[in-house]
Amino acid sequence: MAVYLRSLPIAQVHDGSGVRVSATQAITLRKQGAALYGEHCASCHGDNGEGRGAAAPALAGNRALLMDSALNPIRVLLYGGYPPGTADNPRPYGMPPFAQSLNDEQLAALLSYTRSAWGNQAAPVSPVEVMRNRSGPLW
Repeated sequence: MAVYLRSLPIAQVHDGSGVRVSATQAITLRKQGAALYGEHCASCHGDNGEGRGAAAPALAGNRALLMDSALNPIRVLLYGGYPPGTADNPRPYGMPPFAQSLNDEQLAALLSYTRSAWGNQAAPVSPVEVMRNRSGPLW
């Protein structure tokens, strides 16, 4: 049994897309993601993912962020998202798109970090998964 277990590949983490992220790559992505979060996200979503009211939802414990599939968070980071304007909300706040300013590895790092920070426990996201959704249908 020990011989068989030693013959298995090094532990890998599944990102929900069929793409595997090695444990080493997951650590690297999370470190890069922490720096990117501070630069691009903390001003709205808070230093600890606590959010800023209706303008920016909390990321700590966010169910949409923690689902097995990272498809929706990937698309939100790529394309942004704004609620509809209404009479009571004529100038809604929204999430800006990052498709033009961050590359696939940076977006994967950012998502891998937010999916594992502040008590969140979701699989990391691979750059391949981001790339697959960069050119896919919007919704």
